[in-house]
Amino acid sequence: MRRAVVMLALIALPGAHALAQSAPPGDEPDLRTRSRMSEFGPYRSRMRVLRDSADLATPADPAALLESMEGNDYGRALLLRRLAHDAVGASDVDGAIAQLEEALALNALAGPAQQQMALNLARLYASAGRHEDTVALLKPMLDESPDIDPNARFAYGLALVETGDPAEGARQLRLAARTRDPVPEDWLRALVFASYQSGDYAAAASDLERLVASYPGNRDYWLQLAGTLRAADRPLRAAAVLETAATRQLLTLPAHWLNLVNAYLAAGLPLDAAELLQGLLARETVEPTTEHWTLLGQARLAARQPAEAIPPLVEAARTARDRTAWLAVARLQLAERQWDQAVASLERARRGNRLGPRNGEALLMLGEAQYRAGDTRQARKAFALAAEEGVVYRAAQAWLDYLDGRAADGR
Repeated sequence: MRRAVVMLALIALPGAHALAQSAPPGDEPDLRTRSRMSEFGPYRSRMRVLRDSADLATPADPAALLESMEGNDYGRALLLRRLAHDAVGASDVDGAIAQLEEALALNALAGPAQQQMALNLARLYASAGRHEDTVALLKPMLDESPDIDPNARFAYGLALVETGDPAEGARQLRLAARTRDPVPEDWLRALVFASYQSGDYAAAASDLERLVASYPGNRDYWLQLAGTLRAADRPLRAAAVLETAATRQLLTLPAHWLNLVNAYLAAGLPLDAAELLQGLLARETVEPTTEHWTLLGQARLAARQPAEAIPPLVEAARTARDRTAWLAVARLQLAERQWDQAVASLERARRGNRLGPRNGEALLMLGEAQYRAGDTRQARKAFALAAEEGVVYRAAQAWLDYLDGRAADGR
């Protein structure tokens, strides 16, 4: 119903059936007359005068009236146009299409009227998803008359996008847009969509910048501009756009703030990303999930802050179902010479024997952490168990040989 109401607003179809009604006795038009002037004024014949507003009503039996108008193409075209209008009002889009198609085929109305009917039919085709029909209808008109109504060119461009030719569709939409100043908001949105679909991200970003400038309070335009700029390989500009949106208090949802975090990372600004995300987690603006703790840890690592990366990665490991997350934590702790903490992380990783093929890796790391922490006896046990794992056998055996050598030297 909503589709029909929209289309009803688009189609203005005047009444026509009265034009075929019989004229009063003695007032019949003289069809032999070829003069361009009549008593009703220039370019107006007696047949074209609507005598009363009541004539705008739809006839009770339009089918019978159409049949009685055989040979009167002009009257039939007007009546069909009126019937199409009524069909849209009754949510009968298919019926409206059929009536406009028949009216157009008569080719009985003046050029501008024919063109308007074609545009209305194109809009009905679009509402029915018949985009190929829109292209077939409007392309000959554009080929014949390049100065066609911009609305028709715009409808043609949209249909091209829908039928798989977004590049040409964008070109036609842009030609139509050049005739409008300012360009309507919905036209700019269509340009953005067509340009993006065709891979012309720079053009899409340019049109989005016009939308942002004209409608600065629309959050969606800021977010779309940032995403399009990233697609256009302009990450710094994308981050700047989101920063500006933040200062305008347009970033209100967790997803909006995470967009800015990721924009900083994409722009090579990991420290900015880490500081922002740390604050968001502290204020509980975003949930303290495994994913978010991991993202913070990765940002700290990218900013060359391995020590600062450990706490969020520990939090990530605590909430993760996969115990291998503790291996990554332990590896960082070993690199930062946090021996006791590494031992604790590796023991948690091995809890429940759920590491599978990585059990040997964990045992090898555990042995090293225990040795570094001064617990040679437990380290030897860990290396012995690791040696039973084929994957790390050589490394584990090398550690055992090393410990044996130290023992033989009395160390």
